[in-house]
Amino acid sequence: MATTIIQITANTHFPIKLTPTNFPVWRKQILSTLIGLDLDKFIIGTNPCPSKTLAGDETKPNPAYLPWFRQDQIIISAILGSLSDSIQPLVASAETSQQAWEHLNASYASVSRSRIISLKSRLAKNPKGNRTISEFLHEMKAIADELALVQNPIHEEDLAVHIISQLGDEYNHVTAALKVRETPLSFHELFDKLVDFERSLKDTVPSPMITTVNNTQRQQDRSYSRPYSDNRSTNRPSHRSSKQPRPQGNGNNYISNNRGSQNPPFCQFCSIPGHDTKECRKLSRFLRENNINVSTNSSAHPVINTTSAHPTRHAQQWMFDTGASHHVTSDHSSLHTLSEYGGPDEIVLGNGKTLPISHTGHTNLSTHTRPLALSNVFYVPSLRNNLISVAKLCKSNQVSVEFFPYHFLVKDLRTGGASHAGSQCQ
Repeated sequence: MATTIIQITANTHFPIKLTPTNFPVWRKQILSTLIGLDLDKFIIGTNPCPSKTLAGDETKPNPAYLPWFRQDQIIISAILGSLSDSIQPLVASAETSQQAWEHLNASYASVSRSRIISLKSRLAKNPKGNRTISEFLHEMKAIADELALVQNPIHEEDLAVHIISQLGDEYNHVTAALKVRETPLSFHELFDKLVDFERSLKDTVPSPMITTVNNTQRQQDRSYSRPYSDNRSTNRPSHRSSKQPRPQGNGNNYISNNRGSQNPPFCQFCSIPGHDTKECRKLSRFLRENNINVSTNSSAHPVINTTSAHPTRHAQQWMFDTGASHHVTSDHSSLHTLSEYGGPDEIVLGNGKTLPISHTGHTNLSTHTRPLALSNVFYVPSLRNNLISVAKLCKSNQVSVEFFPYHFLVKDLRTGGASHAGSQCQ
């Protein structure tokens, strides 16, 4: 009985061309197609080439050789057509489809130790950053697939550990829940849970960003005071606001007037010389677009900087505290998540009185560019004000806070752009 020759072509059966970066996908395409056609044994070596002549009589041709040879050449042709121009020379000298397959695997599925170390390093040092959770997870899975390709597969549980340890502070709540899970989590289950959590973060409507900062003024008796008497601290570590440096000359003048100096004026907002910050058109437009009214009237009494956004009657303001070691709130409704606190720390007031910490949670503060994450916020019901630790805010969000005579700015360290501003009011 004559052996049937199966016709395959690159355009029809192998439409994905091999490039230096897509070998796992291309390899899967070749294997799946050949397995479906029952031709995979040609490339993996389980159907070796028969001899050209019969074993008992070398003068007679072997009838099994010619059909095998024709089928094998069709496979080589299809594989060659599925390679990009720069890769085709690698298999040009191959006499069988098995040789072509081995050449490609040797070139693109190398098991060199250096490549394995490089891939594992990428897997362990690949923080999510500003990417979406889908983009982050797809990249982590691609690295794991490459490790499997070089015969060093990573267990799904280990992959999950690498993922949850690099999500960032805003995922602390779901990360804590995953760590106490008794049964291992597959990658697909983890993917679904994290995508759902990201969606819940986006769907949460944050309260208007009402931020304040303490403004120390020089009094006639040359003493210093703060607008609030609750000078707070945690007993470990200290949670006290740092004193501002004593201003020189007029107590209401925090920054010297550049017009009277020899140096030309320089704007601290747009970094363009030739004008003062208070005359900056870019700053004026930024404040106007964010509905912030700036008052330039000085006062001998302590004042606070605050945005002009109007909260609801029951909304509480968030105060920027330069000495606070933690974020603290007395309003549990402002937190997106809430977990019972079992630690030994307490809030210590300036008069020595201590307040217990009830719960911890996290929330986001809305800005016109991106939300600012407040993680590990202490919920203290008996506290009067909500405090933002400037140090934690800057570290966890990669921002800086700059103070000016009549306003303050929160700037993104990566872009240099201002994401939030507050104005001084009475």
